[in-house]
Amino acid sequence: MTANELRDEFAKFAFGQWPATYEVDADTYANVCQEIFTKQCNEKDGPWITIAVGPHRDGIMFRNVELILKS
Repeated sequence: MTANELRDEFAKFAFGQWPATYEVDADTYANVCQEIFTKQCNEKDGPWITIAVGPHRDGIMFRNVELILKS
């Protein structure tokens, strides 16, 4: 799944309670990481990379949800 498809998946939560964590496959995790890198590297002030790791220390943060890689 692409990062945009994951955003659409999160849209189903609408105004309800969003999950603290969300389990994704390796392809989705890689696509989200790539989008974060691409977006940050295209910033006007330089390629400053800011990556947030979730409070459980198990995954990267995407739209305030910690993505957990399926095992």
